[in-house]
Amino acid sequence: MVAYGFKEMFIEPTWSGRKPHTIRNKRTGRSRHARPGEQIQHYVNMRTKKCRLFARSVCSDVRDIRLTFARPPDNGFFNDSVKIEGVPLIRGAEELDVFARSDGFKDWAELRAFWKINHDTGTVFDGDIIYWKDMEPVR
Repeated sequence: MVAYGFKEMFIEPTWSGRKPHTIRNKRTGRSRHARPGEQIQHYVNMRTKKCRLFARSVCSDVRDIRLTFARPPDNGFFNDSVKIEGVPLIRGAEELDVFARSDGFKDWAELRAFWKINHDTGTVFDGDIIYWKDMEPVR
């Protein structure tokens, strides 16, 4: 069983099924991500006195992901992209917004701002995207 911590803003999108995955740093050593078929526990406020379990699910897949946050050209359009297993999944503003909504955000701009504040990995993030199924909310 593997536990993941989430911010409060991700509870409802996870419960509703709009957020079927999470993007995380790669893990090394003894720490590892869930593997397909393993149970996942979803917590909010981990490592605090307010920590609580809000959902359980089953890992369905784990893949490499690359998020590219390109510097914006003068016209304001971001040349950002998402690649899963090295395959360009998303290009263009509309597709980026669809992906961002599936990760629990309003749009790509909100995901981008969140990433800058919470991860600040620069222009490229290489990590894992962990998918789940059989979501069971814990209320």
